[in-house]
Amino acid sequence: MAAPTAGAGAAPRVARQVHVGRSDGRVYSTEEINARRKTAAKQVGEPIPEDFNQIADVETRKKVLLWKLVVATGLSEELGWPQDSQYQLVFPEGYCLRWQNPAGQKKEACVFGHPQDCSEEFAYKHPHEFIPHVMWLLSDSQDHKDCPCQPCHIATGRKWPQTLKAKYEKKAAALAASEAKAKKAAAASAKPATATRKRASATTSAASSPTPELVAKPPKETAVATKPTKKPAASKAPVSAPAPSVQPAPASTAPHPAINNEPTLFRRGEMVWFQQGPAWRIGIIREVGAGQTPAYMVIPLAHSSLAMVDVEKQAQEMRPFLTFSVPSVAIPELQDKLFTQVDWQALIKTSGQRPEFIGLEASKMAALEIDGSWSTFNRLSVGPKQPQNQSVYGGVFLGAEMIRLGDPIRNREKGRGILEVTEITVTTTATAPDPADPANTPPTTTHALSFRGIEYEAALKCVWTIKSWDTVWGEREVGGRLYVTHELIGVTQGTEAADAALRTGQFQEATAYLNNRMQNAHSRDFGRRMNRRATIGAAVAPSPLLVFGEGLLEE
Repeated sequence: MAAPTAGAGAAPRVARQVHVGRSDGRVYSTEEINARRKTAAKQVGEPIPEDFNQIADVETRKKVLLWKLVVATGLSEELGWPQDSQYQLVFPEGYCLRWQNPAGQKKEACVFGHPQDCSEEFAYKHPHEFIPHVMWLLSDSQDHKDCPCQPCHIATGRKWPQTLKAKYEKKAAALAASEAKAKKAAAASAKPATATRKRASATTSAASSPTPELVAKPPKETAVATKPTKKPAASKAPVSAPAPSVQPAPASTAPHPAINNEPTLFRRGEMVWFQQGPAWRIGIIREVGAGQTPAYMVIPLAHSSLAMVDVEKQAQEMRPFLTFSVPSVAIPELQDKLFTQVDWQALIKTSGQRPEFIGLEASKMAALEIDGSWSTFNRLSVGPKQPQNQSVYGGVFLGAEMIRLGDPIRNREKGRGILEVTEITVTTTATAPDPADPANTPPTTTHALSFRGIEYEAALKCVWTIKSWDTVWGEREVGGRLYVTHELIGVTQGTEAADAALRTGQFQEATAYLNNRMQNAHSRDFGRRMNRRATIGAAVAPSPLLVFGEGLLEE
């Protein structure tokens, strides 16, 4: 897609209009909309003009500007436009902004024009809700099933993902809180001036609030958003624009289970390699420290009877588990056994080998079992239309790694690109026993893990374009997490290599050197486990308890 560029000699942060090349918008009359409203509080006013010179009301002018900035800035960040300009959306033909409950104290601005209907469920009530639809209009798709916005989900009979709902609610709350704070500050600053004027002349009418500093000016340049050659049916995650007076909402002390606040490199509960002298060992991250350069508490894998002690490591002393392959077990009689089939205590006493050596072999076998297992956490509530045999979760420990909603994951086949996870689903299937089995034989239960989200593919160097919105990958299709390139280079090649890549803009595809999950020749599929502790089992001592802190609820 051709991104708009600033003209020669353009001043920074020049306001530029963004025109959308096509529209599916439908014009509704005010009477037609209000006929669908049951209460006076839901009545709407006339369309608000986009020309700021035609808007006399300061509050309305600010609201129009806010919508234009938030939507256009979200587009610019998703599509990689130059950040030295300020962008303002020109509403696609047929779409317009109106006040709902215009005479009331709790009026809100909504965008109308969805081709399906003008009822309340097809109105865009927040700028971030409109970004995905504009992204779809910029694509080549003519099918509304490809559009990820909520009204298009309703129009095409699709379920609205709970994760996107949580994201939009969080962004809407942040913007509403910021606007309320700005209004309160403006009112406070106006009071002293009004009081002074009243004292100076008893006949002078009360002064009105001063005009805000941010006044919309006619844009100096125009940016035309051309259609991409690929199919960007959705934005990765609608992004907050630097709109006037918008401040982020204070962080909640109890994070929503669908919100992903995990680090992008090493995470609690993950299996990693760590440096122990000249050698590399395998362990589980028990705790991630605070700060920009946190320390990590790692518990080495071995057998619980060896009571391994936690070690503190820095990021430079660690590697993602999929960086290296697990070596073969060196003790011949263990090579065809599972970790749980070995009497480790007896082996330590009778083998004549040093306990450290036995622990090393145990860690190899435990690592392969962990790599072949998975467990879910942060179960989410679902709607009544969700199938009874399906459960939705906020995250999963998939082998060595923690994957949460919003994470990018890579496919085992490199040509498949990456997927941004918007839903994690477990489908349970009960298989009836064979008739020849005893009558009291319980049916076997299988659990199928799947990931739904936005699929991306590489278009140009360091550029990803959206391939499809509603893609589903099964558990065995996932190769692993997609790491931030310079962070991965920093721990695999050193900080100098990472700094050089950032400075020059020349990056290697570091993730290409990672293994896939269960790629080892001795890998087996162990399926679902109850939780992470059950997955790790006797590879670590039972005390202290292996818990991973708030925001991670396991079964």
